[in-house]
Amino acid sequence: MEISAFDFETKKESGIAPGELSAAMAAGAYCWIDLSPRELPSLREQWPGCRISDELADELAEQTMDGRFDLLDECLHFSLSEGTYGAEEGLRSSVLHVVMCGKAFLTIHDEPLQCIDNMKRTFREDFRSFARSPGFLLYEVGDHLIRSQRAALEGLSEEVEKVQLELFGRVDDAMFRRVSQLITDVLRMRKALMHARELFHQLSVRKSPFIPETTQPALQQFAVTLERIGSDLMAERDVLTESLNLYMGMVGHRTNRVVNRLTVISMIFLPLGFLTGVYGMNFMVMPELAWPFGYAAFWCAAVLVIGTMLLLIRKFRLM
Repeated sequence: MEISAFDFETKKESGIAPGELSAAMAAGAYCWIDLSPRELPSLREQWPGCRISDELADELAEQTMDGRFDLLDECLHFSLSEGTYGAEEGLRSSVLHVVMCGKAFLTIHDEPLQCIDNMKRTFREDFRSFARSPGFLLYEVGDHLIRSQRAALEGLSEEVEKVQLELFGRVDDAMFRRVSQLITDVLRMRKALMHARELFHQLSVRKSPFIPETTQPALQQFAVTLERIGSDLMAERDVLTESLNLYMGMVGHRTNRVVNRLTVISMIFLPLGFLTGVYGMNFMVMPELAWPFGYAAFWCAAVLVIGTMLLLIRKFRLM
């Protein structure tokens, strides 16, 4: 658990212990509390003024509520999903819960989040330079979350490009599983982006004592940015789909050429097979069996048939 106390008038920020929360808030400080769901009961014990209800605390412990938005009398709660992408592990999603109540801004997550780590590196400078109200923490969360989503999009784009190039080489069945997983990751990430877009839109238009009006234009811009990232993501899916369709078209073309050649060979050997079948019966009534040059006549007929078929094939461009 990490706690930072802010004084917006004097522009002072300091780290405090959980037991000092009540005293800091009584002195006018606004606090950012970053913790895991397991630390929430301890925080509620040491902070008597905590307004998180038992019901909400139980829901926060589940860490499964992506895209939630709850505007309650005692607090504002919403959840977001951060996506990270790696070539080996694919898309990983982690849920971040944010609770704004009284003079506290809580970020609750079960796993380390890139957006929170980046926020911890930059919030002090941003606080001194730009912050005028508690809304700057909301801005920091949205800004770093979008940066994390952009990084995940770049990872997906690089993987799509690799797959696109590999599709024109030697391809096995594992490639199709890889493409299928990529498309699944794209759809999962788009779903998270749409949830975040709708959430920031709600935050930008809802009237609430927890959301400063000066922050709402930036939140609306976050919604627009997430919409654009979602469009770029679907463009990557279209590129992947078109590449796969092109590959299947190439496979179909190669198959057609092979079938065409086999058909031509069948056209040549079909009449030859007929001749050999007829004269292979060896009936005594067949006068050709007694001819001195019957064998040579058969080969002459075979060569004539082959030559005629090749001329027809060339004339009608069957190959």
